[in-house]
Amino acid sequence: VQEHGAYILSGQGVYNLDNNWIPVKKGDYIFMGAYSLQAGYGVGRGEAFSYIYSKDCNRDVEI
Repeated sequence: VQEHGAYILSGQGVYNLDNNWIPVKKGDYIFMGAYSLQAGYGVGRGEAFSYIYSKDCNRDVEI
């Protein structure tokens, strides 16, 4: 329930996942468990940092 994913399309950056900073670059995939704290920031002067984000929005009715 509520798993997430992000695929880095271009550039490079850092991704904060549950208070752990992870360097990411074009072609990387990030899997995030349900209710994970997260943030993404682009770094560098090269290609713009962009990613596509996927989230299962079918919430469990018991939550």
